Amino acid sequence: MRILIVEDSRTCRDMLAARLRAEPVRAEVVTAATLVEARKALASARFALVVLDLELGNERGAELLPLPCPVVIATSSPDSAPAGYYVVTKGRNFAASVERVAETVRWRLK
Repeated sequence: MRILIVEDSRTCRDMLAARLRAEPVRAEVVTAATLVEARKALASARFALVVLDLELGNERGAELLPLPCPVVIATSSPDSAPAGYYVVTKGRNFAASVERVAETVRWRLK
């Protein structure tokens, strides 16, 4: 099973990838920091789930939607999330935010 993390913050991306790799599910985790990287990853493999940040520097993560797999939107601006997606609000505490996203991913993959 593959999970794609689309997140521009290197700290958050790396922490979330490490956390998801430690899960018992044993998912292959692929990361992307930009829309170009995300599109390349999506074109080259199938993913069971995508964790998507809506704010990617000057880019909008929502430009990737819709996707052919479940999406968990992880954002500090939940009011800007499109309807119909599970949204996890990221706070200033990266560790707590990563844990909330990991819990949601576990739930979505059940």
